[in-house]
Amino acid sequence: MRPKTIKPKCYVFDFDDCLVKTTGKIYIYKNNKQIKSITPAEFNTYKKKKGETYDTRDFRDPRIILAAEPYKMWGMLEGTYKKNEVNGGDSIFYILTARSPASQSPIQTLLKRNGIFIPLDRIITTGNDEGMEIDTASDKKSVLTALSQMYEVYFFDDSQDNIKLAGKIPGIRTKLVDWYENQ
Repeated sequence: MRPKTIKPKCYVFDFDDCLVKTTGKIYIYKNNKQIKSITPAEFNTYKKKKGETYDTRDFRDPRIILAAEPYKMWGMLEGTYKKNEVNGGDSIFYILTARSPASQSPIQTLLKRNGIFIPLDRIITTGNDEGMEIDTASDKKSVLTALSQMYEVYFFDDSQDNIKLAGKIPGIRTKLVDWYENQ
């Protein structure tokens, strides 16, 4: 009988309202006029209406990213990362966010400032800079499916839709970060 191959552990964290809290907003326009702004948590359940467009400029702004405050899962990332470093560093860490690629470097800088180094290629963005509509849950599911082929994955997110889809992938353990708690 062939010995079972043990996959390395992989910790995957959403960024907004999971690891950090920022002042970033999504601006909603209709007929070229801003009609409202919403938080990332509100965006998770927002139903876009006909004729509306999104402006996600705050999520590309490095000043807003670098001013982020640690949030619910920050301690988990920090503690697991430091324990991993002490124990020989066999776990892998990823950030999986609906932000655009323009946010990768500022996210990496924020983490580095706090003693956590995650390579840029492990800060995965599913968004775009044009404010085009994306299917975040589906995009995250695709990334997690690929990661599950290589790793034993632990996924943390504040979106119930993302967690629900990830939970259907064999080998993925999920944790819903309830943003209603401690508000």
